[in-house]
Parts: sequence; structure tokens; C-alpha cells
Amino acid sequence: MDKSQNYKILLKKSSENKEIAGIAKDKEYFNVSISRFYYSMFQEITYFISVHEPEFLKKYIAAENKKKENDAEKRQNDSHKETGAKFLELVRAKTSIKLTPNERYQLTQFTKLRTVRNQADYQTIYYEKENFYSEFYEHYNKFNLVMKKLLNG
Repeated sequence: MDKSQNYKILLKKSSENKEIAGIAKDKEYFNVSISRFYYSMFQEITYFISVHEPEFLKKYIAAENKKKENDAEKRQNDSHKETGAKFLELVRAKTSIKLTPNERYQLTQFTKLRTVRNQADYQTIYYEKENFYSEFYEHYNKFNLVMKKLLNG
């Protein structure tokens, strides 16, 4: 299996997370849904980076492996910030797909979506139907539309 096939596994994982997120949303398990939709998005971003700059992930994984085990939560937050920043950098620099200013803005919402996911997973905030849709799902859908455009390019 070549490297591009290995990276496509990320898209399979993303698809599985989206499916489970949809089931959780339908059952009104909104906090679980946020987490699964977020990780679906993160896996697509990681795939995009892998295709455009595979060395970034190799260096990143090696650096992560050297960090202390007891610093796991900080590592995860840093890793998601770093990956999100790299994604936006690559979209600006390496993609031949023309995005509108609004589409570029939608991609920057990754940071907001990450914050909501952190709250849904780790904090005492409980997302119910209204705030799920207004604070997460509407933004996720807009992000997802642009991401589809990038991946199907």
C-alpha cells in the first residue's frame, strides 16, 4: 500500500465519525455528536495536510512522541492548534482551488469548533438542541461544504 492509500484511511475514519455523529444528533446526544463531527473534520484536515505536505506530519508525530506522557491534555490542544494553523497555511499557499472570501472565513471557524468540542468533551457545559445548532452545527455545516470542495478539488 502506498502512502496516499495510507492517508485515505483518514477519510474512511472521518466518514465513520460523521455517520456516528449523525446518529448521535438524531438521538439528541448533542455532546457526543459535537465530538464525533469535530474529529471527522480533524481527520479530513489531517488528510489534506498529508497530501500536500507529508513531512509536516512526520515531524509533528516525532515531536509529539518526545513530549512527556503526563502532559497529554496540553499536547492534544497544542496539536490541534498546530494542525489547524498548518491547514489554513496550506489552503492559502498550495491549493489551486479558488475560494471566495466567505469560504476562506468558514475555514477559520475550525478554531471556534475546536473550542466547542473541548467544552462538550471536558467542561461542565452541556449542549442541548438550541445551542448545539447555533454554536456548533451551523458552523460545522458551512465548514464541511468548503472542505468537500477542497477534497474533491
